[in-house]
Amino acid sequence: MKSHALIISIVFVACWINIYQFFNVSTYGITPADVSSWLVIFFALYQFIWKGASVQTLPGWAFAGLFLILFAEYASVFAPLLSGSSEMQIQWLKTSTNFLSKWILILIFASGIYPADAFRSAIRFMLVISIAINIFGIYQIFARAFDLPLAWIPINNVSISIRNYHSMDNMTQLSLRFENFFRATSIFSEPSFYAQFNTLVLTFLLIPFLRGTQPFLQSKVLRTCIAIPAIIGMFLTFSLTALFSISLITLWALIFEQSKKKVALLSSIAGGFALILITDAIVSQYVSISVFDLFTKRVGGIVDVLSSGGGRGTSIVGESFFGRLSTIFQGFSIWAEYPITGIGAGCYEYFSKMNPISFSDSLHSGLLAERGTIGFVAYASLFVHLFKKTLHASRDTEFRSHLSPEMLTMTAIAPYIMIAHLAFSFSTYYWINWIFWVHHGLVYATLITAQKAAGRQILSLKPMKNGLVQYFIQAEHAKKTP
Repeated sequence: MKSHALIISIVFVACWINIYQFFNVSTYGITPADVSSWLVIFFALYQFIWKGASVQTLPGWAFAGLFLILFAEYASVFAPLLSGSSEMQIQWLKTSTNFLSKWILILIFASGIYPADAFRSAIRFMLVISIAINIFGIYQIFARAFDLPLAWIPINNVSISIRNYHSMDNMTQLSLRFENFFRATSIFSEPSFYAQFNTLVLTFLLIPFLRGTQPFLQSKVLRTCIAIPAIIGMFLTFSLTALFSISLITLWALIFEQSKKKVALLSSIAGGFALILITDAIVSQYVSISVFDLFTKRVGGIVDVLSSGGGRGTSIVGESFFGRLSTIFQGFSIWAEYPITGIGAGCYEYFSKMNPISFSDSLHSGLLAERGTIGFVAYASLFVHLFKKTLHASRDTEFRSHLSPEMLTMTAIAPYIMIAHLAFSFSTYYWINWIFWVHHGLVYATLITAQKAAGRQILSLKPMKNGLVQYFIQAEHAKKTP
């Protein structure tokens, strides 16, 4: 495996692992995601500075928009400065510094130093290891019911404990209990991240099949062995994020894809539903409760409460939807008071002393609250711009005629990566999460590689006229020359 592919494969998986820290700096835990992402950055700097590699990026807003995002991040300092609160100012400094590392990462990805083929190798790696991750997630359902080993994985990341106001003493994965059933988490901190992981696993399997492009893995048996535990694991997360994200992706595919395999897609959906019913029948025998029935009660309860305006109807015990909704609405309240630059990066919890909430459960309201209209418009405009480019790359016949079979697959899945993250963003605020930026990096790498392959315009810049290695070679040669 080439060095590019190895590095991206590591970060593509490590970015999901946030429950374990190697060590902490104050209240920030240094995780495998941090170390692997810094490796991505350092290797790129080595290419630019030591070897004198060129920046090859997308012209226009795709590159310039990243700098408006950075401007919005640092413009959000005004509210903490004017508040006179040292707590807000320190928190802003920590969050903005944390964000800067993520921004440098996406800038590196937008520079074209990592080709799309490196991400293709990373997806293959993610698909293969998902088998073990999902088998473990399924095992945990029974381990938690019968108190077996590894039913819970301890969390030692101080960032998670502080963010959620938990003590580090015996802190384990978050999973609500419904009688003997605990929501599946596998190696992740909570069910929603596990659901997002499997959403992408199934997307990587589904879209090449639907588009008729080269699959990431050639073996049908292996793809089946990946899909079955992924569907089961996703169902056992008991996650509305899973339901919404996979529904949005499937709906988009059914409406907008011009494919002869839509009947096969519907057949696959029917097969997946049958697998869910079989899984539910087996699990319910051991935990004495039907997860499928819980799903219908959960969705029905939410609809019942919302349709009655909150005055009538009841949701299931432990329902998190309305708690998430309250954090989202608080974000809009903060934005109303700090409309231009926001209350400040990381300062969400300082809005209300009576009801301190650490962060919004939605990317959209969180951006509006902490970075204001400038931050929201910066990201939203960049997202729309990139999405339009991915749609063009995945659909334009003349453009695609220049691409290799591997690149046809990468351009086919790029829009769905963005659709998946759009779905995740309604219930997740991960602006300073490595996952968010690594997957945006996949989009950049795919577009840049495809543009180059199709002979389209690329903005090329050279940070250094010659790499440092050339200067050393020239200096050494000068010494030997009489």
